[in-house]
Amino acid sequence: MSVDDVRRIFDDPGFVMGLFVGALAVAVGALFIAALPRSSEDSVVPLAGLLLVGAAALALRDQFGLAGDLAVGLALLALAGISAGVAGRTRLNSVAVHTVAALPGAWLISGAADLDGDVSRVLFGAAIAVGSALTAAADDSYRRSALGPVLVLASLAGVYATVPDTERALVALGAALPLAVLGWPIALASLGRAGASATVGLLAWVAATDGSARPGSVVGAIACLGILLVEPTAGALVRREPPDPFGDGTAVDRSPTKWRAAAPVLLAHVALVAVASRVAGLRNDALESALIAGLALVSATFLAARWPTLLPLTGDGGSSTRIP
Repeated sequence: MSVDDVRRIFDDPGFVMGLFVGALAVAVGALFIAALPRSSEDSVVPLAGLLLVGAAALALRDQFGLAGDLAVGLALLALAGISAGVAGRTRLNSVAVHTVAALPGAWLISGAADLDGDVSRVLFGAAIAVGSALTAAADDSYRRSALGPVLVLASLAGVYATVPDTERALVALGAALPLAVLGWPIALASLGRAGASATVGLLAWVAATDGSARPGSVVGAIACLGILLVEPTAGALVRREPPDPFGDGTAVDRSPTKWRAAAPVLLAHVALVAVASRVAGLRNDALESALIAGLALVSATFLAARWPTLLPLTGDGGSSTRIP
């Protein structure tokens, strides 16, 4: 990306509006966080995802209008995240409950995306439901290190890099940029289960709306969720000793130097985003794009499960054993 490309991004009115509303959301979040007692050991607030979705929705409404189905669908996805956190007794159970609870919201968002054909709408809705459940579970794992806002920023950058029309992607990217400061350099806020779930719905809608001219880009853009899809799946292939469904966080969270330990996760995420956006997402055929993106995600999943010390997603290598 050249300097002129960056200048064009910052000159785009949609990006500027997203950036402005995102900065306001950071200010609101910072005031809320400052008002909370800081004596708790787990002081990261699960707020960033809702702030991101709220900021992006306001900016999108200002620039393009906001369909009622989309707004209601995002709200239902947020409620699905909350209900899954309450109802899920184990991590696997929580993902299953979340997937089912997310179906109504996912169906509304797939309708708002104005996809061609019932089959496309069903597959798109299913991808949102499963993706929201996995992303919420991953953010729960990363809650203490607050990696979620930074990972989502990289994912939205991947969406912008792959969709042929970028108007809405720029708005969402602008909103996500300031909100990433809630996760880095100081861990202040994670996405939260509700926010993570709604964030996936927002990302998928942007992908479908801006990527409609090239179906493969829609698949690639959704696959830009990357490590957020991989972490819970890899966790299902790794047994903890002792069993710990939600755990004390990942090995990243337990490390005294969290951001140094997070480097493999961030690098793996960027690599998956690059493959999804610049390889899979550039294909015209959605099936071809899905095969490429799926291969990358499955490879990363088994890599994380086989060598946890290389990709510390589901516990440290010394205390985790793989299921035969």
